[in-house]
Amino acid sequence: MQNAPRLSADSTVQEGGTINVRVTSSVRELSVFIPGHGSRQIRVVNGRAEIPVPPDVPGGSQILISDLLVPDPFSITVDVVGGEHR
Repeated sequence: MQNAPRLSADSTVQEGGTINVRVTSSVRELSVFIPGHGSRQIRVVNGRAEIPVPPDVPGGSQILISDLLVPDPFSITVDVVGGEHR
């Protein structure tokens, strides 16, 4: 039986939207890479983290989110889709 993933989010987010990430209790912080904006750390509070997507990140971009837990880090990608900011 496979373990449930340590973090999850919707697979897409609108341009300028917010990614809502759900995490397990073992995760305290997430590493987020947003194209054109680099990496940053986002704190997890009560099993949730919110990641605002800057409005200049265009549709078609992919945002990488990782828990960076050693020795077996878990990562997901979220696709940015076109929205009002085009």
